[in-house]
Amino acid sequence: MAQLGATSSVPRHRVDSNSQVIDNFSWKINKHALKFGVDFHRTSVQQYFDKYFRGRLKFASVSDFLTGNVGSGFQYFGDSTVTPSRTTLVFTFRMASGLRRD
Repeated sequence: MAQLGATSSVPRHRVDSNSQVIDNFSWKINKHALKFGVDFHRTSVQQYFDKYFRGRLKFASVSDFLTGNVGSGFQYFGDSTVTPSRTTLVFTFRMASGLRRD
């Protein structure tokens, strides 16, 4: 028999946040070139997945359902919110020298 009502995987919620800052600096001195840079990137996700927070009831038969005779049941509770994040910070440096034949 098909399930009545919403599935066990609702309600659920997810918000993704991304922040990125990039900056570069170049400097030329005669035949030489210097380059510096930084890249900052942060990603975070806030989500909850309240599986079975609405509870679940099991009935042995349709007649038990109609009479309200519950065979078994359960309900989860608590805070299921998680907020994983990842931060990346990269520094770059490059020096180039140009050689010329005179």
